[in-house]
Amino acid sequence: MQNKGRIINDSLTGKERIEIGQQTLNIRIPDVESNSYTLYQVYNSDFMTHLPVIGLDTVVPDYIDVNDAQYINARVASVSNGTINVDIGRQGAASRATTNSWSMAAKQSELFTASKQGHLNWNSNNRITFTAATPPYSGDRLAYNRGNVVNYSGVFSVTTLDGATSTFNVNNLNELRNYNNWLIAQLSDVNLSPENYNAEFNKAFSLNDKSVVYRMSSDNLNDEIAEPLGDQVVLSAEGPDASIKITRGKTLEVVNNSTAVMRASNGASAIIDGKLASTGPAQSESKALELINGSSGINNGVINGGFLITLTATG
Repeated sequence: MQNKGRIINDSLTGKERIEIGQQTLNIRIPDVESNSYTLYQVYNSDFMTHLPVIGLDTVVPDYIDVNDAQYINARVASVSNGTINVDIGRQGAASRATTNSWSMAAKQSELFTASKQGHLNWNSNNRITFTAATPPYSGDRLAYNRGNVVNYSGVFSVTTLDGATSTFNVNNLNELRNYNNWLIAQLSDVNLSPENYNAEFNKAFSLNDKSVVYRMSSDNLNDEIAEPLGDQVVLSAEGPDASIKITRGKTLEVVNNSTAVMRASNGASAIIDGKLASTGPAQSESKALELINGSSGINNGVINGGFLITLTATG
């Protein structure tokens, strides 16, 4: 992107990023008057580490013109009076097998539909991955954001309970670790109030979110990439005498779905005797089963919304 002049603003590339860990290390602070001690949690210097630096070779999200390479209003099969038995791939193969799984860039589509007195039966194990995308067309710019960009404070001072003032110069992670160890030692010697630990620790550095703002590759509002996703429905039934069914022992999985895998509308029926699963980028919009306007659903099998059928089955 840099060579093509697409970077508009960059406060992230090449910047040091660190992880300081959780404030969970217990230390003992003596209480001389009661001859006891209290526990206080601090940051563990051993857990402070560098995070990967964002470089010019970092891959960032982008959108390109597809030039008719996406499916709009795609349809595989429809039935209005009769029955379609869908059997795709090799019988007995897993849904994720290469013979039984595929990806497609489909938008605004219902792949298999039943209406009037039509019936659709899913009789195989399959996984479909939707790959279509729509860029955020509020403009031609995208932002790649990352947090934990560190800014070291350099020179600062700390006044302890004994009245002494110590000066520090923190400019790297190793110096931050050493400074934190010094603070822990002061706490253990009852020379620093626990209430002041965080404020004194934060004197040494700050963590910030930074970004690279760049122009995306797509610049044609009439290209199919600009079309909204719309429906990505695999099985659809419409009307009181229409039905869709996943047969017992069969599986339908859909990855990256933005609407519903199965949809019954206007009195239609949806029956799951097998297994149905759906995952999507926005789970509130991605559904395994959707029933609309007086439609009915019967689940005699398994429905998974938000995850696939088995722990080893990944998209």
